[in-house]
Amino acid sequence: MRHARYYAGLAAKLADAMRGTGQPAALAVIAEEAANLRAAWAWVLGARDLAAMGLMLDCLACYNDLRGSRQAGDAALAEAEAVFSANPSTEAGAARLLGRVLAWRARLLLLNRAEAAEPLLERAVALAEGQADIATLGFCLASRGMSANMRGEQAR
Repeated sequence: MRHARYYAGLAAKLADAMRGTGQPAALAVIAEEAANLRAAWAWVLGARDLAAMGLMLDCLACYNDLRGSRQAGDAALAEAEAVFSANPSTEAGAARLLGRVLAWRARLLLLNRAEAAEPLLERAVALAEGQADIATLGFCLASRGMSANMRGEQAR
């Protein structure tokens, strides 16, 4: 448990660093700590630790997106989605976190399996709207724009 909490905190710090000029250094740390981060993610999912899952999500998903490891990233997020499906939660923030998981899954699927991304985006948008989560909603809309652009539907 202590291992997972430590790496959840590290992942949150690295996610912040990836949004700015610290991105190259953050990516290097994630690559170096990949095995520990994967182990922590597995523990977090098994323990259904939603707080730690939320701390780790952006870091791991963004890393997989930037490194082109979209299939591995989608598999990890599909496991997270399964945690919610197996035990629906009324815990505060659970719907918001599920929306973020779905939004990231859709983003990771856009390049190779756009048809699978669309239903995930629809669910993520509905959850984001229901939670008044404008950050996730914006992320979803940007992903929809990317999808439309890739299909040549910019004018729509």
